[in-house]
Amino acid sequence: RLLCEKPIPVEKLQVTALVCIWTASKMLEAQPLRSKDLTQFFSSFATVKECREIEMDLLVRGLHWRTASFTAAAYCRALLFGFLPDDAAAMEDSLKNTLWAIEADKEFLKLWPSEAAMTALEVVFMSSGKMQQFEQLLDDAKQAIGAQHMTQRQPSAVVRLLHVLEHSKGTAAAQPTTPAAHSGSRSQNDPPQTPMPDHCTPVEDP
Repeated sequence: RLLCEKPIPVEKLQVTALVCIWTASKMLEAQPLRSKDLTQFFSSFATVKECREIEMDLLVRGLHWRTASFTAAAYCRALLFGFLPDDAAAMEDSLKNTLWAIEADKEFLKLWPSEAAMTALEVVFMSSGKMQQFEQLLDDAKQAIGAQHMTQRQPSAVVRLLHVLEHSKGTAAAQPTTPAAHSGSRSQNDPPQTPMPDHCTPVEDP
């Protein structure tokens, strides 16, 4: 994306690639690259100061990242706790699973976070048979912030998300169950087992 948006001089390609990896590690890794890691491993062609300047100039200004914008989960929480505070906590677990399903399907990358949130909310309310409450939530939000600022509903995304969730349930249900012999449980008709010495290692059946 960066190379499509901004011309990068040849001499800056290596450090720019490093900045992209550094930024990705901050977003995805449990232990992201630290600035001292940059100094330790990449000081031959980049400094921390240079990496920070490129990150701001190319990624934020070049790709127009809105670094303070809400995630889909934050958008859901803002709506629920703002307009349905009594039900918000009870719905968070269902919303979390629904948002995970959205994150796992690349088709939903076409949506803005607020659109993904609206899709997840509609599916959760629909699945619990509370569509009237969902309509009321949208009306209350529109009155509070103005209809022009309210995210539009995404009917096609709702249909796809319902399909994805249904498919995931079917996949889970189709998983084979573990036989009793391998799960450690024994029936009353099983022959008694001779205790195994400590130095022996049990061998699993093929």
